[in-house]
Amino acid sequence: MKTTIIIATFLLSAFSNFCEGQTILKQILTALQSEGNSPGTNPVIVKDVTTQTLIVNSSSNARISGGKTRGVVKVNLPAGTKKWYYRVTVLDAEREYKYQNNETFYYLLNNNKFFETYSPTTEAIDFYILGHSGDRESFLETGNNNFKSFSAYTKIGIGSFIGECNISQENLWIGIKNLNTMVGLKVIVEVVAYGNFN
Repeated sequence: MKTTIIIATFLLSAFSNFCEGQTILKQILTALQSEGNSPGTNPVIVKDVTTQTLIVNSSSNARISGGKTRGVVKVNLPAGTKKWYYRVTVLDAEREYKYQNNETFYYLLNNNKFFETYSPTTEAIDFYILGHSGDRESFLETGNNNFKSFSAYTKIGIGSFIGECNISQENLWIGIKNLNTMVGLKVIVEVVAYGNFN
């Protein structure tokens, strides 16, 4: 009975994350389409900000071999950014997967194409948006939870997903933390800005 409840809870959580990501994606595509069709306004476009692949080790690897259970991606937003979107893809560390050119987050948003989030593993991460270099440094220290993040964007125990952020400032980082004690993860982080760019 307990096993059935645990499996049902896991499946419900995975389905909920999938539905949330698809809803956000529909909102993004609808906003891009309507902004692009507004007469008399500056064109709103998307701009590729970064794509980075992080390796975040398991906590056992961090203790024994000096690996890192956390990683960060600097988000350098261009002037004119209204909001920005991110796609986080969680993979097992040994996977060599890379998105094809016509599957990148930027390509899909720029061409107003609907897609599903690729989620090849059941492993999960914690996701944070950090706004101060000191918090970035504290976050990178394995075991140090004395850092501040923008809590509205924090995701705990989540697999692959899509999100959006309205914070536009110079100092921004995405923080990724591996929750697993035994399994290392590879995480692809893609960021696309949306706004009026000259």
